[in-house]
Amino acid sequence: MNKLYIIILLLIVSANVFCQSGSEHSIDMFFKKAEANNFSGNVLVAQNGKIILKKGYGLRDREVNSKENGESVFDIGSITKQFTGAGILKLEMEGKLNVQDALKKYFPNVPEDKKNITLHQLLTHSAGFPGALGDDFNNISTDDFITLAFNEQLLFKPGSQYEYSNVGFSILAIIIEKVSGKSYEAYLHDAIFVPAGMLHTGYIIPQYRDDELSVGYREDGSRWGTMPERYNAVSPGWNLKGNGGILTTLDDMYNWYLALQGNTILNADAKEKYFEPHIKEYENGNTYYGYGWVIEQRLEGKFIWHNGGNGVSLSTFMGFNQQTQTCIIVNVNVGGKVSDDYAIKCLDIMNGLNASLDSNVNMQYAGKFLLNKKDTIQVHFDEFDRLITEYTSPEVFQLLLLDGTEKAPEIENYNNKTKNMLEALFTKDYTLIAKAWDMDAKEFEDNAGKMWQNQAEESGGFDKIQIIGTAARRGANAFITVANIKFKQNSVYMMYVWRGDNLVDARDINIPNKVFDWENNTTFSAANNNKKMVLEKGNIKVISELGMTILTPLK
Repeated sequence: MNKLYIIILLLIVSANVFCQSGSEHSIDMFFKKAEANNFSGNVLVAQNGKIILKKGYGLRDREVNSKENGESVFDIGSITKQFTGAGILKLEMEGKLNVQDALKKYFPNVPEDKKNITLHQLLTHSAGFPGALGDDFNNISTDDFITLAFNEQLLFKPGSQYEYSNVGFSILAIIIEKVSGKSYEAYLHDAIFVPAGMLHTGYIIPQYRDDELSVGYREDGSRWGTMPERYNAVSPGWNLKGNGGILTTLDDMYNWYLALQGNTILNADAKEKYFEPHIKEYENGNTYYGYGWVIEQRLEGKFIWHNGGNGVSLSTFMGFNQQTQTCIIVNVNVGGKVSDDYAIKCLDIMNGLNASLDSNVNMQYAGKFLLNKKDTIQVHFDEFDRLITEYTSPEVFQLLLLDGTEKAPEIENYNNKTKNMLEALFTKDYTLIAKAWDMDAKEFEDNAGKMWQNQAEESGGFDKIQIIGTAARRGANAFITVANIKFKQNSVYMMYVWRGDNLVDARDINIPNKVFDWENNTTFSAANNNKKMVLEKGNIKVISELGMTILTPLK
């Protein structure tokens, strides 16, 4: 080998090592900044078959001041669906089923409108089942779940469109049990987890210790707990099993990624189905659904990923790019922090997109500003250099959240609908809220209703409802309404997402806020309503198609 060739080779190797070590340092510095801003969780980043960062940040358990160290056990939420998909494909490889099989093959008494739904349609969220049938932690039996699911009215003709459905994946898990003769978890353990080297993955088989579990905390710092606490250390019921709730570690999920690069679990034909972009998720989007995976075309190539979480305290993201041999796994155990955001930031850093906000901007503009000299807006900047506004007044809601397409009757309708629904909680009349969720009033009373009554008792009783406002989200064909449920001693803010007369999502929020993404050192923008925040001479200009409003600093 000549000297010139050796020198060139050393330069290439050195450049690759520098790139990886540079990425590691930049990613670590970002997460240290995030940790100072209340981030808590675990991160693994790998490239070219090597782990370049594996680390924990923040606290695993605040009660005992135990730190995250990259080894804790965490909930992966809906990432569970990829294991259900793999289980179905594994059984197909063994000749025990076919993804084109219809439900009537496995359930003799399936109703006429559902008998020809295929496993493929369940796997791709195109069967027409609703998103959920009840609380994740209801200990509902197999027979009761199937009866409930089969009595549901389908949202559309099977195969005609996409609608994300936990129900469909739970039905797939029941089919895995029928075909394999084992419990869902036992089958995954034997056929997938053990061969892939994932000995700390499952619901209860790994027998997790309390001191290895990552504890979830709400955005306000209150304890949500762990998944085993929530399902009482017994296998969860069918509202969760098959679609969510599996626990794992960074090492196990990385072993899963490695297994999928070879044929340890699935052969080439099965993986082609697994990662095929079968159906578009959203009309205006660029993501497709495979069999438990989201397929997205990014600048750096095809990115295969999925996320999961409870919307309150826990979220996890796993994604990889086979062309660049990049794998990213992020787990978060505190509310208000979304694992997806951190994973994409890791990708950006690895792609050299690491510009940051001038610290002087943060120092000058973080603080309180006034709208019309009376309504207060708290402004701060997060680890993503986003401008975060927090507020409590309806006037600020209208300024920051409306997209300009709303009509007064629409806003009044959802404001009144939400207020009437929530005021009924005071009298324990759950008719309106249960109807909005398209569920039985007794079912609501036994689950969410008890939660609300317990919270009222602990807080001195209900006081009143304040509606902060309603805004359109045309891209999602929805409206969001923010409300303040006031008790005698405290209050809680809630955000409700309406589609027509039905609620499709609800979550408690620490305080109403609006996020603006950074464009440059002085301009921030909001994607969903085209509003901009421009920092200028100590003031903040809010600019939209309707005009400009100036926010002045609170002296």
